[in-house]
Order: sequence, then C-alpha cells, then structure tokens
Amino acid sequence: MAGERASSLRLRLDNPDWHCVQDLTQAAVDERLRSEGPNELPGAHHRSIIAIALEVNAQAILDKAAAGAAAIETL
Repeated sequence: MAGERASSLRLRLDNPDWHCVQDLTQAAVDERLRSEGPNELPGAHHRSIIAIALEVNAQAILDKAAAGAAAIETL
C-alpha cells in the first residue's frame, strides 16, 4: 500500500501542469492578508490548574449522570 501511495505521489509531482503553477502577485497577497488575516494557528489560552480540575470534574459528573439516566431507562 505504501508503494502505491508513493507512486501516485510521484505521478502527481511529475505532472507537467504542476510546473505551471504561478505565484500570487503582491497585490493578491495583500488582499488575502487583509480579508483573511495571517496564516497561523490560534494561540493557546493558558488555563490554571484549578480551571482544568473543575472542567475535568464537571465532565465526570455529566458522564455519571448520563450513565445513571441510561441505567434508569433500562429498568
């Protein structure tokens, strides 16, 4: 399977159309930057240990409530 993937990749890269790709003009780059913003991942927000513990605890409580509701439903 890996050999098939490598050969298909090679075929796409050897495609003559690939070499005809043109760069964006500076005006197009400026327009995209203005309309879409920078190409970057959003920064991670930092949470305190207490916030993480509360979130985990809340999720555990919801999981137990759902399991209890499912158990009652089967009776």
